[in-house]
Amino acid sequence: ESFLKDNGIHNLTSYLDPGAKSLALFGFPGLPTSILIDAKGQEVARLIGPTEWDSPKAIAAIDALRGKDTAPPGAGSASTAPTGPAPNDR
Repeated sequence: ESFLKDNGIHNLTSYLDPGAKSLALFGFPGLPTSILIDAKGQEVARLIGPTEWDSPKAIAAIDALRGKDTAPPGAGSASTAPTGPAPNDR
């Protein structure tokens, strides 16, 4: 919570999991793991390990999920394959 406050981030909510139960629930092999969820609440991509969200590959992946083709020339294709059912469907 202090990180969010110190960085002026007001549109994200902090959730704590002291027992790390979410790792097993969501099938995370470890942290950091990022999940992209669409407007319907479905998991559409999973990134395991550190991710640079401002990299051309990450931006292209997000744009592809949004139905846009705004990848910079030479950015290559990003993997945005669905990863299976959302955790609440398991």
